[in-house]
Amino acid sequence: MQPSAALVAYLRDQQLPAVISGAGPTVLTFSRSCEEVAAAQRAIAEFEATHEGSEYEGRRLSWRVMPLEIDAEGVIVTQ
Repeated sequence: MQPSAALVAYLRDQQLPAVISGAGPTVLTFSRSCEEVAAAQRAIAEFEATHEGSEYEGRRLSWRVMPLEIDAEGVIVTQ
């Protein structure tokens, strides 16, 4: 959980909204555009490569970025 919390803090320092999902270790960050997704991906890559919070029990962790599309229209009821 410490690496997840460190990543959330780092992303927030980069002005990217981030939260821990459930009990962890999943970290969610939110974006409204492809540019914001790219900024999050760059920040996570930089965190992995340089930040001490990306190490756990003597090994460097790797984070997987999975952009998800969200339906902005919501449910449409038809009869």
